[in-house]
Amino acid sequence: MLPALYVAQMKCLHNVIITVFEKDKDREEQVIKTLHDLIPFDWKQEKIQLKQENAKGIEGDHISIFRVRLEKQRHLRTGVDHLKDRLGPAQVNRLNKEKVSRLDGTLHFYLRLDKKELEDGNYVLTDSGDCYHIRMSIAAYPKSMSAGLRVIDGLFPGQKA
Repeated sequence: MLPALYVAQMKCLHNVIITVFEKDKDREEQVIKTLHDLIPFDWKQEKIQLKQENAKGIEGDHISIFRVRLEKQRHLRTGVDHLKDRLGPAQVNRLNKEKVSRLDGTLHFYLRLDKKELEDGNYVLTDSGDCYHIRMSIAAYPKSMSAGLRVIDGLFPGQKA
């Protein structure tokens, strides 16, 4: 595991993309509010953009897709620290146990936060599809699974529950 001071000084992420799907047009404002709570910045001042796309589901129903991309290092560091703090020790430990299955060969690290829980202010990891998808592009050299896992260990150090 990399020392916390070393991780704080190095580039650990290229970007983070948060995506959420919403079928109910009446809930779109709640989704946007929750995204603002999840990303702890003044979006206007920091020039963070929310992109919205519309799609049709399998049965022809309307789906809104909301997407936010963070690329500035200070946004990435603050965002990950905020996420880690809000997840709490038990969820971070779960994340560490599952890190191998959450990291793909291109060093994208995936998290899913339960949509209903997050909208109530609780950060809970889930495997269900009704969630806020978070994809973190890990910056590791050499670009390998083992190097990516070391970066994840530095970003989300295990804690005592």
